Amino acid sequence: MLVAGCGSEEAASPLDAALGYLPSNAPMVAVVTTDPDDPGFQALHQLVNGFPGGAQLAENALGTVLPAGLDFEDQIAPLLGNDLVVGVPDAEALAEEGFVAAIQAPDSDAAQALADGTGVSEVGEAEGATIYEVEGGTLAIDDDIVLFADTRERLEAALVQRAEEDGSLDQQIFDEALADLPADAPVRVYADAPAILAAIPEVQQARSVAWIAALETLGLALSPEGDRLGLELDLATDPAGLTDADLPIAASPGAPPRVLARSGELGAGIAEPGQTLRFGKLVADALVPGGVGLVESQLGIDVDELARQVGDEAFLSLGADGGFALRADLRDPRGFEAALARIARLLPLITAAVGIEGIALDPVDAPGDALYVLRVPDRAPLTVGVVGGILVAVEDPGQAAELAGAAPRAVPGAEGTVVVRGDGQLLLEQVLSPLAGLLGGPLVNAFLEPIGDVEGSLEADTSGIRGRFTLTLE
Repeated sequence: MLVAGCGSEEAASPLDAALGYLPSNAPMVAVVTTDPDDPGFQALHQLVNGFPGGAQLAENALGTVLPAGLDFEDQIAPLLGNDLVVGVPDAEALAEEGFVAAIQAPDSDAAQALADGTGVSEVGEAEGATIYEVEGGTLAIDDDIVLFADTRERLEAALVQRAEEDGSLDQQIFDEALADLPADAPVRVYADAPAILAAIPEVQQARSVAWIAALETLGLALSPEGDRLGLELDLATDPAGLTDADLPIAASPGAPPRVLARSGELGAGIAEPGQTLRFGKLVADALVPGGVGLVESQLGIDVDELARQVGDEAFLSLGADGGFALRADLRDPRGFEAALARIARLLPLITAAVGIEGIALDPVDAPGDALYVLRVPDRAPLTVGVVGGILVAVEDPGQAAELAGAAPRAVPGAEGTVVVRGDGQLLLEQVLSPLAGLLGGPLVNAFLEPIGDVEGSLEADTSGIRGRFTLTLE
């Protein structure tokens, strides 16, 4: 059935009804199963309650989008059973960390019982729905749909969106974006990539890059797998006009990369890293037209040539303190050493000529190796250079030789171009940071607390980037 009318009338499903309060180009939407009989919900419930504070975390999750003045047991729990939808409706809401949340109650009586509860006051009507205020927020009841928002203005806009119907998000759009992910995952996230990019002024010029222009949607699915969590993602692109050379990571490498995982850090192995370096050049040139060419000419280097000199694998390690270490094999170590020496000699002259102070690449006394310290104002010094024919970049110069001599290891069962192993919290911080406004920073931090190690990988082709990760709980 097609969506029409108000509330859940003639909606294809409870999820379809709740999604209809958001526009079809909503930047981000999360859907959480609340049906206690759903196997995915049961597995997630068992897993969450298996670690200290898990039950409180689940209740706090709802508390990030529900007004503080509502009692969970008496007023919220009776509403549960269908999918809870939490979405960012537009660019303004994205910037302000605003949201709209909707759920179809088991029946209109359950919804009305919320309105009749303690601390809830009727304050008006809009599009046939009744609007209420409660400590900590505002809500509306539209037949058997209960709607929440961070502001009344956003609440009423959602009611107008549902009433007008045209341009509303629906289950077909949502399901198509997540078609290659587990449909029974208890937590699923949908993002409209063009809508998010359009909301960030600083990256508008980057949309001229073919792969970025081809971005369509991002889907995430979080599922319990025994005593672990499985995270799958699908970043879809329009393949029309794209080639493998346009991708940010290489497509279909001959073998998955190994990983250099240092204790307490998140390690990533990247196959054919020259592809990523060339993509970075495209993005930089789009953001600052002509800038890359100017730097190349002034320093006497060719980024494409440097990319060809990088070998088959690169290894990145991220620390909890924000530090990182990079190592890459080199096909022509001597050529790379010559390029570094040229940069070190010319960089101070060029930066001084354009009025930039404090940037330098100072040589380090390291017999047999070509090491330098990169100094940039307001940033920690970075030691970069060639040690034993291997490119290294590390904050602690004493670790340069150790990094060059460390032995990368294969991750059993890994496939794709990027392979990850190590601290799962560091990975999820990157994945969930865009959701901090949607779900609440404290909730995201609480969710990260029990996360242990992670293993996973990414693979790419012209239709998108797909990934699968397994996280342990501590």
